[in-house]
Formats: sequence, C-alpha cells, structure tokens
Amino acid sequence: MKNPTVEEILGNENYQMLHKLHYDSIIGFVFKNIKKKTLGSAVYLLSLVILIILILIVSIQAFSTYSMSFKEYILAFSCGFIIGSFLIIPFHEIIHALAYRLVGARKPRFGVDLKQLIFYVAADKFVVGRKEFYWVALAPFIIINLIISSVFVFLNIHYQLIALYFLFFHNLMCIGDFAMISFFHLHPKKKLFTFDILKEKTSYIYEYKEQIDN
Repeated sequence: MKNPTVEEILGNENYQMLHKLHYDSIIGFVFKNIKKKTLGSAVYLLSLVILIILILIVSIQAFSTYSMSFKEYILAFSCGFIIGSFLIIPFHEIIHALAYRLVGARKPRFGVDLKQLIFYVAADKFVVGRKEFYWVALAPFIIINLIISSVFVFLNIHYQLIALYFLFFHNLMCIGDFAMISFFHLHPKKKLFTFDILKEKTSYIYEYKEQIDN
C-alpha cells in the first residue's frame, strides 16, 4: 500500500498527530525514550554490554598474552574513540541518506545542530511508515557493525582493540536512532507514519485511525 502524502495526512481526520518533535528538543526526547522498556532500547543497551565484555576480554589478552604496553593501549583506545565518535559521522549520515533513497526519498538533506552536537539526515515532507523508518534509522548501525564483525578475526590484537572501541563509541552515538525506534515500539499496534518539515525544523509522527461506519 502506498504511503499517504503530507497533504493527505493533514487533510484527513483519520490521521491523528501522536508526537511533534522540534529539532531543538531532540536531546530531551532521546534520553526520555531510550530509558523506556522497549525492544529498541534493549537492543541498544545489549550492543553496548556485549562490546564492553569483548573489550575486557581482548584487553586482558593484549596485556597478558601479547605484552602490550600501556602507551600502545592508550593509542588504540584513542584511535577507536576518534574514529567512532567523529570520523565516522559523515559515513554514518551518508548511509542514512542512501537508506532514505532506497525507500523512495529523492532529496534527503544533511543537517547539524552544533549546540546539541547533533548530526542528522531528513527528507523534507517525505512520509515513511513503520518498517521503512526502521530501515532508515537502523541502516548505519547494522551495516557498520556487520562490516567490522566480518573482518575482526583477521586483525591483529592492536587493530582488534581499535575496532572494538570504534564500534563501542559509534554504537553509543546511535542513541538517537534507537530512541526513535523505542518510541515506535511504545505503540506496537498503531499504524504510524512520520515525516519532517525542514522549514519548521520539526518531525511529526501521526497515527492512522480508520473510522468504522455504523
């Protein structure tokens, strides 16, 4: 079934606004929803816990088996932190944009809010449903984790540590994507649609409620 347009949503009483999120309020929205007990927040937390365990295991091996020096360890940590927190940002957002293109958006746009240290991709007035939104939101997390996981066993201990810290800080920065997923998971039975209006710097989430004639 084809998704409705913004005009069809706004002009139809069957669609009711569930949430209006201004870009200035993203941080509060993110921390509120990532704390909810949903599958989205659980997957987010689990990914971080798994990486922490792997980091501990590899760190012990690095010091005990490979006699890694403290200086070498700090260097590996620093590289992982810089790559996972900063250098990966353009690639992360490009994957979001490509995912948008795959679901039909023709002109996804990149944005940044330095006050909140937020980078984002939005498609102006392009409506996506639940499944499409999941793909757009999770594409960078899935693709980047799969790529690193596929080459991890072929790396030496130094690069394994860099890769693990890189994934940890990248996944940590995926908190906004998982917070949105968590919000959707709070309404599992509702038919939801979301879109951005860039002129307003606002995201809208609407619920479709089909009217039943008596």
